[in-house]
Amino acid sequence: MTRKPSLLFWRRLTDLHSGMRAYRKELIDGLTYHVGGAALPVELLLRPIKMGKRLKVIFIEYRERIGQTTMRPLQSAWWTFRRILSVRFS
Repeated sequence: MTRKPSLLFWRRLTDLHSGMRAYRKELIDGLTYHVGGAALPVELLLRPIKMGKRLKVIFIEYRERIGQTTMRPLQSAWWTFRRILSVRFS
């Protein structure tokens, strides 16, 4: 299966919600982002892309989650959609 680029950002993006990321301090200090609400990792991924910053993806092995998830699928989808559109059209 061929992965297609994101329609809004023209990049192949995987795992928007992963919090397993590393950033240079200067990059984070230079970002404007909204802390409130869910899906902050989505915004922290997309803002640097929109700014033309380089992104390197290094896949890691995941293990099964211990304990129960607290995620609410509909609410998470709503916040993700809002953040994607706010970054793209800001």
